[in-house]
Parts: sequence; structure tokens; C-alpha cells
Amino acid sequence: MLSVKSLNRGLSDPKLGVMNFLNEVVHRYPNAISFAPGRPLEKNFDVEKSFSYIKRYLDNANIESDSQQSYASLGQYGNTKGIIGDILSKLILNDEGIVADAASIVATVGCQEAMCLCLLALAANPGDVVLVEDPAYVGLVGAAKTFGIEVVGVPTNEDGIVVEQLNATVKKLKEANKTPRLLYVSPDFSNPTGFSSSLARRELLLDVTRELDLMVLEDHAYNYFYYDGAKTPCLKSLPGSEHVIYLGSFSKSIYPSVRIGYLVADQQVSLEDGEFCFLSDELSKVKSFLTVNSSAINQSIVAGLIVDQNYSLVDFTAKPRAELKLKRDIMISSLAKFFPKEEVWSREVDWNVPAGGFFITMKLPFHVSDDELFSCAEKYGVIWTPMSYFYVDEVLSTSVRLSFSYVSDAQIVDGIEKLACFVQEQCARLSNTGV
Repeated sequence: MLSVKSLNRGLSDPKLGVMNFLNEVVHRYPNAISFAPGRPLEKNFDVEKSFSYIKRYLDNANIESDSQQSYASLGQYGNTKGIIGDILSKLILNDEGIVADAASIVATVGCQEAMCLCLLALAANPGDVVLVEDPAYVGLVGAAKTFGIEVVGVPTNEDGIVVEQLNATVKKLKEANKTPRLLYVSPDFSNPTGFSSSLARRELLLDVTRELDLMVLEDHAYNYFYYDGAKTPCLKSLPGSEHVIYLGSFSKSIYPSVRIGYLVADQQVSLEDGEFCFLSDELSKVKSFLTVNSSAINQSIVAGLIVDQNYSLVDFTAKPRAELKLKRDIMISSLAKFFPKEEVWSREVDWNVPAGGFFITMKLPFHVSDDELFSCAEKYGVIWTPMSYFYVDEVLSTSVRLSFSYVSDAQIVDGIEKLACFVQEQCARLSNTGV
């Protein structure tokens, strides 16, 4: 029998088990209303039409789509950086205002692999540190810890990374002879908080990270799901963003199992022979030993759809975007209805109104842990995610993450009403015990 001590030390970090734990809760209470999953709804997955997109891709590439050999070629090992860089280059120019050479783009196995490539290539030397907005997406934090990379959280507020705290954190790390290498941010509708950064904060963040010699990983998994007016420009589209690596995903905009993401790494790397290459070329070396290449079949589905949509997914995502906006509005109105500010027990309860994405942050007048999660699921039939799961080091928090993406409109109303009953009971219990 193996001892856990003989395994990767990172696996013993309790944060790495939170997603499995949440799945356990969901399976234990299958009839509960779950505000935990950050998933898109299956009814918006046009999987059957996906096969026609392969033909559309082949036609666009001037490859004879009626030929059996043309289709068979998609079953072969492919270029490590992918076969759709030119199409992705046009997409991000139209939808994000990013000017990028096709050769600077790597098609990855979801956005998760894009993160892993950056971690392994840019922060794997002794003393290297990855900085993250705190709380942050657990997938990035978990991957870094699994790779043995130190992760340090930087406090955030509703406008994103607190720049003064970033400066102080970098200074402290350098005094300890450590090297901050990367800063991971999700400036639009962040998972888990739903927070977005203003244009002014983004411009300031670019200036400060450039001065601190930090590479920035900009994650935009929810970029098509904006609900209130025009989107704020992404970091990579702004002047002075040469040190930003852009991470994109189609898991939310198309469907998760297509497993195609991408990264834009157009930074120049000087080689020992005096030549230069894109950082994407160096990242592709890591990919060649990790996943070899991304599925050409899946890439052609994504590319054919993009071509079919005239190199923009804004109209394609209009229907789910409208549905999600309605769900957000229903959740916000339900919170206001069932947590009235005039009631003493709910006076300190608060929440944000995200401008997009899948998530709302709810602040409660008491700390929440696994015990409260199980209690709420068992007694009231509602599941949510403690925000402490997403902090680098924090064990307890008074905040929870509520996801509105994978529940019906009626479930949102019913679930929030039941959640209010749980919170009221907890407040009464704590008041009676004098806590």
C-alpha cells in the first residue's frame, strides 16, 4: 500500500480536494437545488450541428470536404500549436480588439492546459512565485500547487486587484529572495466573485506590473457573457500590454466537451544563437510533452463554427447571454425579496450585482464552513460554495459563491427562499448562544 507521503506533496493540500468534496455533497443530496456548479446549460449545446462545422472548416481551408482522405487527415497527430491559429487571430481581433500574429497562438486542451503551459514554462525555477487575485479560480491555484510552485494571494476588492497590496506583496517576496514571475487575473466577471475591473484599474495594473517586471496571465472564460452595456476592453487589447498572455476558452461559449482553449503569447524570446521566436513557440515545447497536440477534429468544429459566424461569436452567444442575464436578475430580485434590509437578521447580508458571468458573491453575518454547507443541504435542500474554497490560505470566510448558470428560473426563486430560512435560523442560533 502506498503512503500519501510518497505522493506529490501538493496533493495533500486541502484546497485540491474542494471540487471532489462539492461533487460528493451534490451526489449525497441529489434533490437539493445547487448553486454550486459553474456550468452552462446543455439545452444550448448544438452538438448535432457540430459535424457540419467540420465540413465548413475544410471548405474554408480549401480542402476537398467530399474526400474521405480530407476527413481522415483530421484523425492524425497534428501541429503542436494547432491548426486554427489564423481563424482564432481573426476572432480575437473582431471580438476583443486584440492584434495577434497567428503564429503567436497555441490551441490548447481547454483553458486549463493553457494555464498549465504558462506555469510550467514561466514559473518552474527554484524561488519562483505565482501571484493570484485572492480569491481566485481554484484550477489555476491547484495546478500550480501540484507542480510544486509557490502561490501567493493578493487581496482584491470589487474593482479587482488592490494595486497597493500587489506592490507590498512583491516587495516582501523579493526581500525573502524569491522571484515573483506571474500574476493571474480574471478582470471580467471573475470566478468565483463575479467582480470586474474598471478601465482605470486595468490601465493602472498594466503600468504597475510592467514596472514590477511581472508577466500577466489574463483569463477570459466568460468574455461573451456581459449583461450591462458594452464590455470593458481586455488588458491584452490596451496599450502597454506587451507583457500580457491572453487565455481564452470555448467551454462556455460553445460547449465544455469540445475541450478547445487557446493562449496568445506574442512576446519575443531571444535564443542562444541570436535568433528570436515567439513565446508561443517555447510554450508549444511544453505542450509537446504534455498533450502532444489538441484534437484536430475538435479544433475543426470550433473553427468551422467561427467561420460560419463570420469570425465573431457575439451573435452566436446572444441567446444564452440573454437567458443568463434574466437568471442573474431573478437571483438579485430574489435576494432582495427574501433578505429584506429592514429585518435585523438580514441587515448585514449583502451581495454584488455582477455585470456578467455566472456568479454572485453573497456576504453573510457569520462564518461558513463544510458544516454549514452540509446543514443547509440536508435541512433546506440548498447547496452553495463557501468562498474560503477559493482563497489561497484562508480557511473560513463569511462569503459564499452563488452560481445562477445551471438552475432553472423557478429553482432560483425557491432556492434563495430556502437559503434565507437557513440564514435566519443560523442567526437566531448564534444570537441565542451569544456568539
